[in-house]
Amino acid sequence: MISHRSESTWCSTPADPRHSSASRALLLMTGLSLVIFVISSVWIRWSDLPPSLTYPAGALSSAALLACFLLNLHRALAASRAARRIHMRTAGALAVLFCVVLPVFLKLMERPPHEWFFRRGQTEYETMIAKIRRNGTKLTSTNARLSAIVGRSDVYGKTNSDGSMTIDFQGIGNWRVGGYLYYSGGGMTAKAGETNTYFLPDNPTRLYTRLTNGWYAYR
Repeated sequence: MISHRSESTWCSTPADPRHSSASRALLLMTGLSLVIFVISSVWIRWSDLPPSLTYPAGALSSAALLACFLLNLHRALAASRAARRIHMRTAGALAVLFCVVLPVFLKLMERPPHEWFFRRGQTEYETMIAKIRRNGTKLTSTNARLSAIVGRSDVYGKTNSDGSMTIDFQGIGNWRVGGYLYYSGGGMTAKAGETNTYFLPDNPTRLYTRLTNGWYAYR
C-alpha cells in the first residue's frame, strides 16, 4: 500500500519547468524583450540619428518586460517548487532591472537639448545654405522647395520684406516632427512671460527656441 502511494506520488510529480513549453516560451520572451530593450536603448543614446523605429521598439520592449515580470511572478506563485525557483529568480532579476538598473541607465541616457544640432546639424545646414546662395535661384516671398538644391527632403526657403532670408529645415533627425529654422533678419520677437521663446510677426502662433545666432528650433 505504501509502495503504491509512493509510486502514485512520484508519477504525479510535475515535470521540470525547463522542459515545459509554457515556461520555455515565457523565458524566451523575457530574454528577447531584454535584448531588444538594451539594443534600442544603447542605439538611442550613442547614435546622433538613431532609426525612428528604435523609439517604439524601446517602448514596446519595456512594456513587454513589465508583462514578463508579472507573468513570471504569477507562475512562481502558482507553480510547483521546481518551477517556482526559476520563475522567481527571473522575476527578481526583472525587479532589479526596473528598480535599480533602469533608472540609472535612463539617467545616463539623458542628452543635452539639441545635442545633435550643435555637434553636426548646424555645420550640415550651413553647408546647405551656402549651396542655396551659390545656386543663383532667386527666392521670393512664397516658400519654395529647395530639396533638389541641398540634397535633403523637406527644405523650404523664402525672402522676407526686409530682405532677410528664411530657410526651414523640417524634421528633427529621423522624425518628421518639428525642425530648425535659419532666419537672417532681426524680426524675431520675444514672447512675453517666457524665457527664450520667440515668434515672427507674420505668424505669431508658431513659437521658436533660440539656439544661436540666426538659428531657431521649433516643435
